Formats: sequence, structure tokens, C-alpha cells
Amino acid sequence: MNQISKKTLLKVLLIGVIIYATFEMILFSLALYTNQSKLNEMYRKSYAVQTQIETVFQSTITISEAYLSYTSSNLDVSKEDSESFLKHILFYEGNYINNIAFIEDTTIKYNYPFEENKTSIGFDLATIDGQKEEILYVKNNLEPLFIGPVELVQGGQGFIIFIPVLDENQYWGQIATVID
Repeated sequence: MNQISKKTLLKVLLIGVIIYATFEMILFSLALYTNQSKLNEMYRKSYAVQTQIETVFQSTITISEAYLSYTSSNLDVSKEDSESFLKHILFYEGNYINNIAFIEDTTIKYNYPFEENKTSIGFDLATIDGQKEEILYVKNNLEPLFIGPVELVQGGQGFIIFIPVLDENQYWGQIATVID
């Protein structure tokens, strides 16, 4: 009888270990499934963010190039004409552009919208730490540049796209588009 109880005890112990191992495998599989689901959701969300960032950049570049084309063909554009043009291309839902400046040499000539940015008019960005090197880089190399986040002369922080304005292949100034 002692033999039978040892065998029974061994069988019960073996069955218990098998049940425990099975339970652990089920829990491990469930944890893997949960982690994979979370990872898939994170990929989906990161793709949505990436798409939104690409959309912001594409629309910002399109608007900046439209304003560049307008100002390049009319370097003596007035503040009113500039505002009228920008009102039409910047007024839509989902626009991330905070402001757009027309810079003569390295000094802000116009900044739209005017009321919110009038304190920045007349600033020579070549004298402002945080933008000095960048504005001079665009001036000297005639290449667009993206910077940020930087302190803005009108306050706050933003990302800026600087695009050179040329007059018959000579540097005239820049368009500076601030993205919120």
C-alpha cells in the first residue's frame, strides 16, 4: 500500500506539473499576443503622426513657394498687397503656419498676420542669437534651411523654414515661414 500511495503521489505531482506548465504556456502566449497587439497599435499611431507631419511640411512648403514666387516677381510688393495675397493662401482649416515673413536682406520687412507680429517688423535677424547663423547661411549659400525649435523675435518658439529670394540670380532676401 505504501507503494501505491507513492505511485499515486507521483502521478498527482506529475499531472500537477503538466497542468502548471500548460497554464504557464497559455499565459506566455497571451502576454505575447497582448504585446504584439500593443506594438501594432503603436505602429498604427506612429504612422498617423508621420503622415500628419508630412502633410504639415508639404503644405508649408507649398505655401512658402507660392509666396516666394509672388514676391520674387514683385520685389517692391506693398504690405497691403502682401497681406491680401497671404490671406487667400493661408486661410484654411488645419493650417499649422504661425506666420510668414518677407525679409529684405536679413531684416524683416513684412510679417503676416501683421497685428500679431508687428513687433517683429524691422528686426535684423543677422543680429539675433539663435537665428543669426541660419539666416546668414541662407544668404551666403542661397539654399533653403529648416531650423527649430528656436526663440522667435515676436516671442514664443517655433520651427522656421528660410527660403532665399533671388533677383536675377542675386540674393535679395528671404521668406521665413514659422510653423507652430
